[in-house]
Amino acid sequence: MPVENPARNSLDSSFAIGENNIYRDQVNPDGSHRSDDPKLTYGAQRRIEIINNGNQTQQDVTTHINLEPGTVLVKLSNGKYGLLLNSSDINKPKSIVATLEDGRKVNIPINISTFSDGRSIGYAALITSDLVNSGVNADGTNITSLDVTYTSLEPGTKLEISFGNNGLISDKKPGEVATYSYTVTSANGASHNGVQSIPIADPKGFQYQFTGWINFAGGDYQPNSENGGNIAKISYTLQHVNYSDEASSYLIEIPRGFTVNPSDLHLFQNNKEVKDGKIEYLGTVGEHGEQTFVISLPFMPFYGIPVYVKDANNQDLTITATPNQAPANYSYAPTLVDTNPLIAEIVTDKNKFTPVSYQAFHTITRGNQTFTILNMPGFGPNWVNYSFSYASTYSSFDSIRSNGDYIQAGDSLTNPPKLNYIQNGQVDNTNGSLKLNTYLSDLGKSDCSYNLVNLPDVALGDNTTISLTGQGTISENRNGENVQLLYSTKHINKTEALTEDDFKDFITADKVTDWSAIKTVLLKAGTLTSPGNITAELPFKVTEMKDGEINTNVIFNTNFTGFHNAITHSNPQLALNVQRYINVTTKWVDDDTDQELAPSTTQMVRSGDTYQTIAKPADLNPNYRLERVEGNQYGVTGANDLIVTYHYKALTDDSLKESKSITRTINYVVNDGQVQAPDTVVQAVTLIRHGSKNLVTGNITWGQWSDDQWNEVVSKTVKGYHPDKESVAQQKVTTNTDNTTITVHYIKNPIVSSTESKTVKRTINYLVDGNEVPAPDSVNQEFTFSRDVFTDTITGDVTYGNWNVDNTSFEAVDSPSLKGYTPDLKSVTALTVTPDTKDTVITVTYTKNPIVTSTENKTVKRTINYLVDGNEVSAPDSVNQEFIFSRDVFTDTVTGDVTYGNWNVDNTSFEAVDSPSLKGYTPDLKSVTALTVTPDTKDTVITVTYTKNPVEVQPTPKPTESVDSNKTDPADSTNTMTKHVNSTTVTAKSQIINQVVPSQPVTKSKKLPQTGEEHNSLATIGLLILSLATGLGLKKRKKINLLID
Repeated sequence: MPVENPARNSLDSSFAIGENNIYRDQVNPDGSHRSDDPKLTYGAQRRIEIINNGNQTQQDVTTHINLEPGTVLVKLSNGKYGLLLNSSDINKPKSIVATLEDGRKVNIPINISTFSDGRSIGYAALITSDLVNSGVNADGTNITSLDVTYTSLEPGTKLEISFGNNGLISDKKPGEVATYSYTVTSANGASHNGVQSIPIADPKGFQYQFTGWINFAGGDYQPNSENGGNIAKISYTLQHVNYSDEASSYLIEIPRGFTVNPSDLHLFQNNKEVKDGKIEYLGTVGEHGEQTFVISLPFMPFYGIPVYVKDANNQDLTITATPNQAPANYSYAPTLVDTNPLIAEIVTDKNKFTPVSYQAFHTITRGNQTFTILNMPGFGPNWVNYSFSYASTYSSFDSIRSNGDYIQAGDSLTNPPKLNYIQNGQVDNTNGSLKLNTYLSDLGKSDCSYNLVNLPDVALGDNTTISLTGQGTISENRNGENVQLLYSTKHINKTEALTEDDFKDFITADKVTDWSAIKTVLLKAGTLTSPGNITAELPFKVTEMKDGEINTNVIFNTNFTGFHNAITHSNPQLALNVQRYINVTTKWVDDDTDQELAPSTTQMVRSGDTYQTIAKPADLNPNYRLERVEGNQYGVTGANDLIVTYHYKALTDDSLKESKSITRTINYVVNDGQVQAPDTVVQAVTLIRHGSKNLVTGNITWGQWSDDQWNEVVSKTVKGYHPDKESVAQQKVTTNTDNTTITVHYIKNPIVSSTESKTVKRTINYLVDGNEVPAPDSVNQEFTFSRDVFTDTITGDVTYGNWNVDNTSFEAVDSPSLKGYTPDLKSVTALTVTPDTKDTVITVTYTKNPIVTSTENKTVKRTINYLVDGNEVSAPDSVNQEFIFSRDVFTDTVTGDVTYGNWNVDNTSFEAVDSPSLKGYTPDLKSVTALTVTPDTKDTVITVTYTKNPVEVQPTPKPTESVDSNKTDPADSTNTMTKHVNSTTVTAKSQIINQVVPSQPVTKSKKLPQTGEEHNSLATIGLLILSLATGLGLKKRKKINLLID
């Protein structure tokens, strides 16, 4: 019965293999990206592959991808960024949701089918303009994660999600890592995940691949053919895997043994000549003398549209075999072209190229130029093989070469290879090689062949010595038997046919102990069957050159003897040109120290050429000057080495001067210290020497010190003293003299002392203009100065002490006050005087002041007021008395002082005033007395008080007797009544009031007409009131005494 497979619910996934690094990207000012630069390589896109490796359809397969911040999405062919999806056409994408840095989620539309081959289908999801307007970066660098969902994934099918351009816009530095992770899940419950950390790096330059080749058929060629057997065809194809607008250059060479006319080379592309291309012919400078060309193009051609090197008609180049060259087989293979490529790219930056099959970078020299090349790749056409041969020939084809191709014997006599020689040191191109070739193309075979070459030797009369540098090698043996390469230390100087006896002393290579001692070489063969070819190559070098020879051709004598049906014999000659080189050594020395200023240099100069030496070495101290030259600075070289020596002297600074100050100090001391000693004398002598400073070494050479002297110094005079040394003597000063100090002491002379006085006076006199009043007394001021006088008893000189000058001022003197007068000096100022001040007299003049006269008045008052005790009657009117005093007032208009005249004091009395009579009342003052007043008298107020007179009351009359209390006796109407109450008497007192009372006219008291007495109405009213009271009747009986005046 059938077996069913168990259900497998499974997903597998992985990051696709890509670049080892992710590269830093950036947005350029024009909006483009750094990754857009075609010269930079960013590598493959970043991709995740998901496989349904189970046997169930996976539903809703979602791949959640966490992106490194700043990841640049895939750049599509239309220039926009987005994602690429690729899967079987039965799997359909459902949605793509992007999460942004700010947390928002956006849908990326899937609406472009990129391709469909009937089995798989690709979709592109673009960052549209609408998404950009919503805040999504156009390159997707602000997307942090993606969720890509397919509706289903069928068993056995794969889904590829390309999400990154392998570019990153981030602050991270090279060497840090970018991290990506993903998780794949399905509605079926299957899941898988992965994580990848990728080193961050700066992008590499675009790496090109050179895939050029040669179109050359190869085959066998006859150098001396006259019917085309010496002609070959060749062309070169220049191309790369990719196109670039970068300039490129190439090295091509013509295969050895062939030549081409350099002007035949042309460049073609798309069957049109490349106008901007350049072809430069370097000459026959290849490894074996090949013709060498440099091709320069302004771009890098690619395999779709290569550039061809052909002839002017866009056909393969015609190359011709060099006549008379030795038969040979040649090969050029990519494995052997480290030094002799037929086609190569010249490389200036290795980082831009990726070698392909059999390619490598090499450094080669062609002529005087050195190139770094990437050799031809290992394509089939580049494996080149060809040969040269001759028809019906049995002979030697010996040849010689230096650094080029071999040159046949005959040709070498007219165009010898060139080698160089230098006696001491090394020079390029001193080595060459011999090729001994025995060739048979005729029918049959030869019995034996001897091919012998003698090496030139100066000791044997040749111009040059040629020495082997090692054993030779038999490079080809075609149909030869018993082939040997033999050596001898002797020349075989034989021009006739050789025999075996000539070789009895020859030895094999293993017996040679000193290759420079070998003088003859023999290529010996037994039977050689046609076509036969035996070739041996022997290395040599020029080891000596005849004295005086600078350039010479040296001859190699040869002898070929063979037996092919008959004896075959010839003596062809090989020639070699040797050029001597000499050493031109330049030296630079310090003429003072004989030390070299720089390492000497040696030029290898070809003898016979001009030479030029360098006068000043690099970095020579600028403080050297050229003194002389030993040898010729320039000229033509001969056969001997040259030495040119430049002698330099260091510049010096001769302006240096050094001084040395040596002093003699003379101190003066007064022994008793009473007077100031003379100032110290310092004699400074400056000695000088001159120096020369070597500006190179800094060393200074000094001359001799100068001499000088201290002059004699006479001791100064100090009054009253004599020195113990009249002078300090002159003294010579040298550099060995030390600083010196000398002290001169002054001793006091005997002195007689006395005193001198001097009085200085100032007199101040006062004068009154007009002499109307006596002037103030004069003021005399004086000050007496004194000082000591010292007489030197030895010299008679007199010296003086200091004047006493303490408090030596005349005080200021205020001018005395003189009433009504003004002095012209209010004060005579203080004056400081010295003994030199002259006596002075000062006069102060008083001038009378102008006076203004006015009058002053003063009023003195006395007021007499009258008061009635009890106020029962009206008091008399007050009496006002006053007197006005007057006097003159004199005001000084200068000082403001005021003086007064006398008051008028005539009749200056207040008259006495009798108190008015008030009936029934008695004043306490019957009269206010007269009063004499003066201007100093104070105003006074006097009050006179009236007291009611006592009244005697009679007994009550009988009823029949009526008494009318309202009636008065007319006879008594003028009487004043005094009432004595309780026997008490009130007395008016005078009162002085200091306040001023307004003036009133004095009022006279009225007289009663009947009696002539004064009448007081207040007293009358009082009596009336009393009568009324009595008339009303008193309940008590009182005794009233009525006194009637």
